[in-house]
Amino acid sequence: MRALIALTLLAACAGSPTLRPTESATPLTAVAYSSGPTGPEGSLIPLELRVRHRPGPASVAVFEDFSSGAGEQWRASTWIAAIQAARILDVPLAGKEISVSVNGLIDGPSAGALMTAGLMATLQNVTPRTDVTMTGTINPDGTVGPVGGIAFKMEAAAAAGKRFFGLPAGLRVERHPTTEQAIDLFAHGARLGLRVVELGDVYDAYTLLTGEPVQRPDAIEPRAMMPSAYAERRMQLEIAQYEHIVREGLTQYQREPEAMQQVLRSSVAFGVQSWQESERYVRQGLTSIGHSRALRAAVFLHDVAADAELMRRVAAYDVPGLSRRAQQMASAQQHVQTYAQELRTAQVWSVNDVIGLLGRYNKALVANELAARAAIDQRVAAAMIERFDPSGLSEEQVEEQVGTIGVRLGSAATFYEAAGLVVAIARQQGRFQPAAGTPYDVAKLRDLAHSTTVAAKAVLDYYESIIVAELAARHGVSEAVAREHLYVNDAEYRGAFESVRTALNLRESTSIADSILMLAAAERAYVVGSFLVMRDYSLAAQKNDRGDYVAVQNDLALIGALGAADESARRAGLAATERIGGVPEEAAIAYDRARIEREGSVEDRLQALRNFWTSSQVSRTASIIAVDR
Repeated sequence: MRALIALTLLAACAGSPTLRPTESATPLTAVAYSSGPTGPEGSLIPLELRVRHRPGPASVAVFEDFSSGAGEQWRASTWIAAIQAARILDVPLAGKEISVSVNGLIDGPSAGALMTAGLMATLQNVTPRTDVTMTGTINPDGTVGPVGGIAFKMEAAAAAGKRFFGLPAGLRVERHPTTEQAIDLFAHGARLGLRVVELGDVYDAYTLLTGEPVQRPDAIEPRAMMPSAYAERRMQLEIAQYEHIVREGLTQYQREPEAMQQVLRSSVAFGVQSWQESERYVRQGLTSIGHSRALRAAVFLHDVAADAELMRRVAAYDVPGLSRRAQQMASAQQHVQTYAQELRTAQVWSVNDVIGLLGRYNKALVANELAARAAIDQRVAAAMIERFDPSGLSEEQVEEQVGTIGVRLGSAATFYEAAGLVVAIARQQGRFQPAAGTPYDVAKLRDLAHSTTVAAKAVLDYYESIIVAELAARHGVSEAVAREHLYVNDAEYRGAFESVRTALNLRESTSIADSILMLAAAERAYVVGSFLVMRDYSLAAQKNDRGDYVAVQNDLALIGALGAADESARRAGLAATERIGGVPEEAAIAYDRARIEREGSVEDRLQALRNFWTSSQVSRTASIIAVDR
């Protein structure tokens, strides 16, 4: 449980082309795969992409010539394609009406890379090659993700006269769906007369589709992404605060009887391990990652005495006592709300002020997610207590039911306690970057908040269209039931869901405080949603018995994603440097952590992706909202 809380807590561009104010259309040919009466087969699906420039918010539509001709995954993928095309070209999505016409029946996200490259071409009035097609999903970070049935898609493409075929990097070999025989896709393509090209990201896809490389923006040198001496001092001061929490927790642990120490040992041991890692990193001058590990240690060792008291109540089946404790800890919700209200009164004058406030709002969002999880456990336990009737039950059955209630209430109290800790840390944390700096543009900030909310909602819809549908099919339940299961059991999904809801609820507000909160929620949801897509779909990360991620299905895809994320962070860092005179400290800290984490375990490398993306997001925000000089 503490591991879940710690992970939740710690989760805490080319030049613009000239667009013609006319309607542009681009015909494309997608490849699809299905299992028909005669076995697996590929097919071609004609598409037409259309972009019309007109005032107003962005709109994306899918037209079909059959009822439900395009499924939910296809629709979600279309939104991601539109968002990525606009981001890569550094043009606003607002003011554009984008539509995709589908002739035939198609679903799934496998044409995402093709549509993204096609929309990039349409936005620039570039005509794609007619002898090219490709398959591959488009990830929210612009990399190309895995698909199936590639050999059969190749056969359909070759039969239609295509000469070039793009596929996701790292998928050189696939298994035949019925014979399980390995198929070398490059050799298979050569036999069909196709030139096969691996696609790492949307830049590769665009080059293949048009024959014209799109210029990748320059990136700043890694050494320029390092935190400043000022930020280093701030982190060292906070590490000292975390050390006090750690040492107090260990003292409390030593006071407990041996039996209780045994109960708490695994949690305490992980906290100690995290603190030892922090000390090792700090000795090497790696303060950013040391700061992260110190915070994790503080989460695990915070108020061990309270944890022991909870465990005693659980062991004694003291349901009334646990219920009272959970109700007492529920005051954390009020602390979260109070802290959020305090943030609304903060004065912001510069880009640095906005970036700092976004970071504080992010912690308030994390605390709110923890309190929401606690409330779920508390409601479930209350319902169980109301239904509990010991008459007619054996002693073992009574013990089992009371034990289950106790575990739920203990969980609620622990999550409430963690929410309070997050708020306490947020109140104490200093500013990593001095307040002085470039003024910000209110109108740009509001536009960015709205566009990021659109992107975050699209990413979450994309994830749900793939994962929730698969989960429902696997367990034979409705998608509503599968979504609820995911919400309760996956802290990352729950956080993204709640953050999207927060951002959407603020769309109509004209308050600058609401705009900043809206942007914070949308940015958090976009990064976490992107992480979920990569973790559960594109990389298909696998857990061990302890719940740690220990392997991914495609190691080359993870290597490629980390490389792309690193470069993206440094591109955004360069853009921020040109606009505000330097890389924001929050972006530099996230980048510094990521560069160490990418050399670690699979769990560390997945966290590195998030930190690279966070770094990109912070720098991108700073460069966009800065006033024009």
